[in-house]
Amino acid sequence: MKASPQAASIARLGGLITGRRAVPKGAPIRRDDVAFTFRGLEPWVAWSIAICTAVVTVVMYPQDYWLWLYVAYAAIVGKWSQLFPPRSQLQMFLRSLSLLAGAFVLHIHAEGPMAGASGLFFFWIAAASLGYSFMLRPGWNWGVVALAAIAYLLPFLNGTSAEPWQPVLAQTALLLAIPPLLTMRFGRAMRSIEDALDESLVDRPTSLYNKAGLLRHGEPLVAASVRDKKPVSIAVFNCADLREVHDTYGRKAGRKALAALVRELVLIAGDQGFAARTGPMEFTLLLPGIGQDRALRMVEKQLGTPPRITVSSGSAQAVVEPTYVVRMARADADALEDLQEEMSRHLKGDAATTASGLPSQSSAADDSEQAPDGFAPTTMMPSFGPA
Repeated sequence: MKASPQAASIARLGGLITGRRAVPKGAPIRRDDVAFTFRGLEPWVAWSIAICTAVVTVVMYPQDYWLWLYVAYAAIVGKWSQLFPPRSQLQMFLRSLSLLAGAFVLHIHAEGPMAGASGLFFFWIAAASLGYSFMLRPGWNWGVVALAAIAYLLPFLNGTSAEPWQPVLAQTALLLAIPPLLTMRFGRAMRSIEDALDESLVDRPTSLYNKAGLLRHGEPLVAASVRDKKPVSIAVFNCADLREVHDTYGRKAGRKALAALVRELVLIAGDQGFAARTGPMEFTLLLPGIGQDRALRMVEKQLGTPPRITVSSGSAQAVVEPTYVVRMARADADALEDLQEEMSRHLKGDAATTASGLPSQSSAADDSEQAPDGFAPTTMMPSFGPA
């Protein structure tokens, strides 16, 4: 099954927008440009604005019911961030614009002490500017800071705000100075740690997370799903045909088949889950919020029944027919590794069954020795201290 051209175009566009190539040349996709830590923090920028707006409304303006529309607006932006975590700097930047746009509309429609950007709701602009200048990478964060300053100045320039120009100029200077002096520095330091950690958790040939990355980022997702009483499924794929494609049609065709397979798995994982390469010919999907039956339907819809991926190799067609198993993750997040290895052994046993029907168990180390040149995964397994 061919990968979605829209998804491939979006991935290429994201690489052009960010100016970063986070994956080696020839890799099928770029890995997430937003660290998991920042993906989890983003909703709290909007939610903090919603909470502060609600407090101000209750304490100072209980008769102005229209202010609750802005509380709802900020809460919805936060929920949007939670349901669709950012995979690129562009997505996060657009959400910062949604908060700044809400701030601008609020400031030009408010009256009395809350009118204008320097009124009681100045924290809308300040929180959006400080929060996103911390999370966004250089270039993107300066864009948010500049737009925050413009959103602050516009009510003054169009006459909505009647403050003297001196305090307006002073507060504009603060909006422009505090992010680079404080939040951008903190964000850069945190990103350097996250980027270094991610390098050890990424399989270089595919730019997917490796097994260490699956456990590092998967266990919190499983724990969160269990805490929220939501299902979480795990799917393990054995793609032994990749070696046959490599041996029969050559290295170029093998890389092409690997790229096509990875694209399909990433599309199945969507925004909530993620794909990882957990062996030379093995891939694992973690699908939080999705039950086993739905996960099976998603795999069948994307890969077909039986699952098949076809790529052209000159005048011939190379076919990869992965085998897979889907199960529900256990309630104990620490059991993720045990479950994944159990499913992996099940697939290896099925693939290695002889004509006599007796399964032959093979280890991950054995598979690694059989990996074709250029296919061998990154297998660094860093040790982590207490969270």
